Amino acid sequence: DARSDQFSFCVALWEALYGHRPFAGRTLAALAAAISSGRLERDAAAAPEVPAWLRALLERGLAQDPAARWPDMRALLAALADDPLARRRRRLRAAAGLSATLVTVLGLAWLAATQLRHNIRQHYWNVLTEQHLEIERTRGLRQAKDDAARARDATKMSVYRNYRTKVGVTEHTDPSVAAVLLREIEAPGRASSDWISAANLTLGRPLSHAISSGHDDTIFALAFGPDDTLYSAAANGEVRRWTLDGGPGEPLFAHEAAVTSLIMLPDGRALISASEDGTVRLWPTGGGEAQVLTRHDAGVTSLALDPSARVLASTSRDTTARLIELDSRLTTVLEGHGKAVLAASFDDAGARLVTGSSDNEARVWRVADGAPLAVLEGHQRDVFHARFVGDDWVVTGSDDGTVRGWELGTDVPAPKIEPSFEVDHRVAISALDVTGERVASAAVDGTVRVTSIAAPDQSVSIDGHREGVWALAFTPDGQRLVTASFDGTARVVRADGRGPARVLRGHREPVLRLALSRSGRWLATGSWDTDVRVWDLERPDLELPLIGHRGPLQHVEIDAAGERVLTASSDASARIWDARDGSELAVLRGAHALNVAVFSPDGQFVATGHNDGLMTLWNTATQARRDHKHELGVMDLAFAPAGDRLASACSDGSVWVWATDTGERLAVLRGHEGVVFQVEFDAGGERLISASADATVRLWDARSGEALAVLRGHQAAVRAFAIGPADRGLATASDDHDARLWPTPTRAPGSAIVLRGHAQKLTSVAFDRRGARVVTASADGTARVWDADSGGTLLTLRGHAEALWGAAFTDDDHVLTHADDNSLRLWSLREDGPPIVLSGHGNAVTAVALGPEGRWAVSASPDGHARIWSLAMLSRDPEILAERLWAAALTCLSVDQRVRELGEAEAEAEAAHATCARELAARLRDRD
Repeated sequence: DARSDQFSFCVALWEALYGHRPFAGRTLAALAAAISSGRLERDAAAAPEVPAWLRALLERGLAQDPAARWPDMRALLAALADDPLARRRRRLRAAAGLSATLVTVLGLAWLAATQLRHNIRQHYWNVLTEQHLEIERTRGLRQAKDDAARARDATKMSVYRNYRTKVGVTEHTDPSVAAVLLREIEAPGRASSDWISAANLTLGRPLSHAISSGHDDTIFALAFGPDDTLYSAAANGEVRRWTLDGGPGEPLFAHEAAVTSLIMLPDGRALISASEDGTVRLWPTGGGEAQVLTRHDAGVTSLALDPSARVLASTSRDTTARLIELDSRLTTVLEGHGKAVLAASFDDAGARLVTGSSDNEARVWRVADGAPLAVLEGHQRDVFHARFVGDDWVVTGSDDGTVRGWELGTDVPAPKIEPSFEVDHRVAISALDVTGERVASAAVDGTVRVTSIAAPDQSVSIDGHREGVWALAFTPDGQRLVTASFDGTARVVRADGRGPARVLRGHREPVLRLALSRSGRWLATGSWDTDVRVWDLERPDLELPLIGHRGPLQHVEIDAAGERVLTASSDASARIWDARDGSELAVLRGAHALNVAVFSPDGQFVATGHNDGLMTLWNTATQARRDHKHELGVMDLAFAPAGDRLASACSDGSVWVWATDTGERLAVLRGHEGVVFQVEFDAGGERLISASADATVRLWDARSGEALAVLRGHQAAVRAFAIGPADRGLATASDDHDARLWPTPTRAPGSAIVLRGHAQKLTSVAFDRRGARVVTASADGTARVWDADSGGTLLTLRGHAEALWGAAFTDDDHVLTHADDNSLRLWSLREDGPPIVLSGHGNAVTAVALGPEGRWAVSASPDGHARIWSLAMLSRDPEILAERLWAAALTCLSVDQRVRELGEAEAEAEAAHATCARELAARLRDRD
């Protein structure tokens, strides 16, 4: 708008007058902070010729509050032209007319000289204004708007996104750019919590291992060699070769028109290309002249190589397909289609070929002599995809929106064949691949389906892409499916549709092509943006989202083996997840919102507690259920160590004990006068402990239900307790802002040690594994570590912006906290330095469970998601993180990116890019 236009203009004019920009900062973060605060660089001494009135005029145009600026550019330019000195001199000139002639002459001479100087100066300002208006149009507006946008965004984003914005990430969907930007931060800035957390989070997300920018046109074909060398072809006919280190690559050759297909021979000695120029060419990879294998009368649409790598098939818009013996160059022309032939595929034995055509048909041919074997009729539009599945099936995909399966008979030639099954996408089929007896198909609306020939009516839908999927492929092991879409992303997902997709972001425009290396480790993607990106599919992810619930999560738990995760939600379901890949193993549905769900010690059962008082015991293998009803909501559940009994805590103040095998109610423990928040068996299973809103903790005989002791002292609700290892005692946390340590309460209650220091209610308490320390979490936004023997404060962990929900020791040296500020934080108890902030949830992190040895954790949130975090991947060492950033993303910011994102002058950007390129080359040499 007009006010931001004048801001940009004043930035450019200030720089011209003073020789530097009005806002300064050694880093982009500092620059953004200066813009946001309105701090101007007032180095007037550097330009004494700039009058004070002009500086004041510019300062108004650069005001932090847009409302305080000039109303529009016209007003600003009018003010520039209104020199107050000139006004005064005009008044003096009028008065001089009354003086004597000599004085008049002298005065006029003086005024003339002054006016001349003024006119010269005014002309200078007019020219300068026009020059800077032109600069504004071509450069200043974009840069100034980007600066202002970063400053505004900086106040609105969470820690990591805030940091990324400050370092200039407008390409916020490209984690690889974020990784490179983090490398740009100099050593002093890497000690901050922002940088360390951002580096860990960025390294834990899918990154482009290499970005190859050498083509000048859309990428149309990709192929890996057996040594993982990558070949790419573009719409302008150019073919290039790349290595995995992301070097500049080299142009190999060029067709006269777009390249439509690339095939690498299995031994890697030659690359075969097909083009719209009508030729199929073989290019020795070790050097030498290209050989024309065949020349069609129109563009070549596809290539296929038989399993023996001795026969090549080509298809063309000239209505023919051709079979070429690579050794002898004997060529057989397959005629029969009425329009362009679009696709071809050999069977596993290399004995038959299937072709698809714009004549709406597919045809099967005998390879030995080119004889037609079958015509597959039924599609209503072009057949762009045709593949053999095993020896007896052909699948075809058409623009009519259907994938059809055809079972071939033994008759040769075959009579009319009807399709055996049909998968209806409703819109044009855009990609198809097969593995074993499974077929993956994609359509222009982004839908993806995986169909088994054995059960075609049970196809699996794989959702996620927002626009059409134009390429897909099974990984070599057949377990995963890779898709590339017009939405600019590629996705890697389990082929059975279970578990979260791994989303590969970075391309700026639609992704059209993909290729997998033979090992399945490397994925190459090609895009309309002319870039080729390589992805390492074996890089681990820091976080794994568990997606499926439709309501807030209330509880999360991990089974004793550390293999499964259990979540409980307000959507009336509990779900069991595979901890390795996040796939959903079971859904346990109820009628009302859940408060809690727990595994039995052997993992055979799950108990769920609902807010309507229902408690259900589930068999995890069969999902058989047994229901038990309380009068009010079930707040907590706990199995005995042997798994033979289950205790439930109720909102009415009672605790019930059940026999796991029969469901018999063994005891009802009454005595609390308020909600029971937590219940737990001791290590021997002989005692029960319960904590209540009545400010007491009670000890019970777990078999007889007899009350053994009441622990009094808290002045408000006791929301949590922890049993120390080896019977070291009991720790309780209360709304009265205090925690208490009770020595060996399961034997004989003693006097408590009061842990006092928090300013608001406590939400959790936990012992370390030796029982020597206790950590508490509070609504005051802090966690505290205490000496369990003396009750003295050892550490206060400050950093969360809002109330904490919990804190726990992950090992002897670290504490993990989670809070209302949507984050988790991992704190080191031995090393000085900030915590590592884990952000990703869209709401408060209300529950966390720790995996074996604290190497991973699961968090749950009202945002409806749980997330598995690989804590073992984290590092707080800036040098290690910087090295990992270099290794993870073998690329540098382009000159254009540096100018656009970092605000560097072109010469400065070119020098910085060259420095990065040299550093990257040196690292690659050292690695080799």
